[in-house]
Amino acid sequence: MTDQPTVRDGDLVLRPWTPDDSDTTRALHDTEIARWFDFPHTPPPEDEHLAWIEGTHAEWAERRKATFVVDWRGEPAGTVDVRVQEPGVGVLSWAVYAPFPGHGIAG
Repeated sequence: MTDQPTVRDGDLVLRPWTPDDSDTTRALHDTEIARWFDFPHTPPPEDEHLAWIEGTHAEWAERRKATFVVDWRGEPAGTVDVRVQEPGVGVLSWAVYAPFPGHGIAG
């Protein structure tokens, strides 16, 4: 299995999640993100968020899902993932954190 890639396009970077992302991104969770992604708590508790980040690496290793932090101009601005729904069919999901809509991040 290869390492999860980092993808760059100008000010936008998609990169693997790290435990260092937890504090910053937990604070950016809001009620809309909780509603769409079925999170029971906003912000999520630190231990749950760190477990979720660790899980993104397991999903990549098992070839079930690729989840990336969306960095915009050096700041975590959202998340995006592609998961296998069935052989040959993928599902794309994304979220842009509250301070960042309107910057063309998800366009």
